[in-house]
Amino acid sequence: MKKFIIKKNNFLSIDVLGFYHTYYLGFNKPCNPDYLNILKNDFNKQSPALLNKACQEVEKILEQDLPKIPKELGIERMTVCVVPRAKEQRKYHSNQLLFKQAVKNVVSKFKNIFEDGTDYILRIKDTFTTHLGNIKGNYGPEPYPGITKDTCNISQNVKGKDILLVDDIYTLGVNVDEDAIEALFKNGANSVTFYAVAYTLKNYTQNALNILTLLEYKGIGKDFIVENIQKIKEMEENIDDLVDWVNSIIKEKISINDFKQKRESIKKELQKCADNDIYTVAIGDEAYSGLVEPRISRINKINNNEKPIVLFLKGDLNLLLDENNLNVAVIGTRYPNEEDELLEKEIIWYLLRRSKKVTILSGLAIGCDTIAHKSAIKYGGKTIAILPSPILNILPKKNEKLAKKIFDKCGLLISEYYKDPISKQELKRRYVERDRLQALFSDCIILIASHDIKYKQILKGQKNVDFGSRHAMRYAKKFGILRAVVYDHQKHSNDLRYSLNKKLANEKYVIAINESNKVEVIKKILEKIEKRYDFNDIWGKRGL
Repeated sequence: MKKFIIKKNNFLSIDVLGFYHTYYLGFNKPCNPDYLNILKNDFNKQSPALLNKACQEVEKILEQDLPKIPKELGIERMTVCVVPRAKEQRKYHSNQLLFKQAVKNVVSKFKNIFEDGTDYILRIKDTFTTHLGNIKGNYGPEPYPGITKDTCNISQNVKGKDILLVDDIYTLGVNVDEDAIEALFKNGANSVTFYAVAYTLKNYTQNALNILTLLEYKGIGKDFIVENIQKIKEMEENIDDLVDWVNSIIKEKISINDFKQKRESIKKELQKCADNDIYTVAIGDEAYSGLVEPRISRINKINNNEKPIVLFLKGDLNLLLDENNLNVAVIGTRYPNEEDELLEKEIIWYLLRRSKKVTILSGLAIGCDTIAHKSAIKYGGKTIAILPSPILNILPKKNEKLAKKIFDKCGLLISEYYKDPISKQELKRRYVERDRLQALFSDCIILIASHDIKYKQILKGQKNVDFGSRHAMRYAKKFGILRAVVYDHQKHSNDLRYSLNKKLANEKYVIAINESNKVEVIKKILEKIEKRYDFNDIWGKRGL
């Protein structure tokens, strides 16, 4: 469950705290909470079996989330109300009011902290059903300030109460929820807190578009964006003011016309991403605060230029949204032998068997990365691939089908790029940046096998030195991420393919995994990261 702020506007006179459980991406899109659409049952044609299953799914989520809210707010008892459907309640069949029934069922289980106010807002006049659009028979006024007061009966029982207003899906800009909140205040509610099962995520925001455009100019880098994000957000909708303000700071001035042309060009690229189910999330966005900031906030030793400013995401965003999820990165050489591959598969199998919370993370490279992603899928787990390339142009090409399979299986693809590199040097830099993200989004990194840089000329036939493993482990050390390496002193001390592992195994706080201890070590690693150890104060003695 995540917090957000519903900002005051023409419908709402004050900012209001809200909560949501998951993202709404669009009906029938992979990883979308389609059970909410089923429960709406707009045309009263859903089967009883589907409706029952959807009800159970919603009730499970509500039972998990709703009781946490009074506790977090320090309120002993709250009255739970439900945002009414768009048409008069009497016009709906009971099978079309099952969301409200699900809320009612859950409230009845927590009578000690909740009052049942699910019937305190009743629609008595038809309004426009916003999510159905201009279909035949969809009549009534569209949202306007005061529409709830004009079209609903609101019980006097809300007066003086601390209200928890519940809806199925919150969509910024629709303003139905904002108006319902305002109506409760005007009817005497002491306080109103909002909760939605799902939050509609836009494919990209004006803020993201502005940031990507600013990054096209000399003198504007990640540091500038991070330090000035509040100012940039303030002028999100006013491009002229934004450019004027930037010109007051940087040396090389920006033409407003040039900025708008660049912005329009980038907008076309972001729309291509949107058309391929890719979401653009930028610092300052509501989604960024739910997906990225919780992890960054746990790491003190991170520079502004190391923070991801814009991310492109395709797949199950809940793999980042869910704070209970445990991301274990499994990385290593591009040239694993049969023994490496077997042990890597066993480690992943034990990780997934030991905890359903584990997601396997890697970099989609040939070799150990590929084994990690494929093994996670094979063993019924989830996997995240962090890319050095745009999602629309997967690198390496050999793994395009694997990337598609990850998406199809409700895994997640992450990239910082929407366009191809313009030089080999830029591509090389992107691989290092990819390794940084692997560390940033991991709770633990396990290195299967990799050689130290000083042996790169000795290992014949390996054109690509395993710089990636070295960079990822270096960033993990800096960020305070738990590190583990496959290393057996008797077997690997003279094996150059394990020279990086050997070097790291001798460092403080690095855990060595081998054939004989793998089960016990994996168990203890998971126990450690499940407790959410302090990233900056890993245990005070070496090992476990």
